[in-house]
Formats: sequence, structure tokens, C-alpha cells
Amino acid sequence: MFVAANPGPLTCFIALTTSCTAQASTLDLANNGGHFRVFKSTGAKYVRFGSYEKACYAFTTYNRSGGQVLKGLKLRREYGDTKRIGELELCLEGLK
Repeated sequence: MFVAANPGPLTCFIALTTSCTAQASTLDLANNGGHFRVFKSTGAKYVRFGSYEKACYAFTTYNRSGGQVLKGLKLRREYGDTKRIGELELCLEGLK
């Protein structure tokens, strides 16, 4: 189970997910996109309702900077590239 240095709402939210890999992808997103923003996101709502696969896909919307989709963020949030796994891929792997 996930343990945070500063326990709070995000800790409880991440602990709701079903697997370590889903927890890891959510934590990575929160560290990059902002804990409060992720906690209040559509993906977080899906997690609270138990729709984990939908949550994984919802988190891929965090691929913009300055209002534009960035290739690097798109790769990171989805299926990655030849050098690393993407957050979506990691999240879905944990749901198998």
C-alpha cells in the first residue's frame, strides 16, 4: 500500500486503487500535475466510483503546457516510448 511522507487526502485517494502500479502512475501524475488538481480531477472521481480503467484513461488528459499538447507529455501520460513505459500503460498493467 502507498505511504506518503505527508499523509492527507491524496494518500487516501491513492490507497483506493487496486494495484501498486495504478498507485504508482497516479502518484507520478500527482507529483507532476499537482496533488490538489489530480485529487479533484475526473480521473479521481472514477477511482472513487471504482471505475479504475476509466480513471487510467482520464489521467491522460494531463498532456498540455501553455494550452498546447506536448509530444513528450503525451508520450509520458500514455504508452511511453522505446526508453520508458507510459503512465497509462503502467496503470492498465496493474488492473490485469
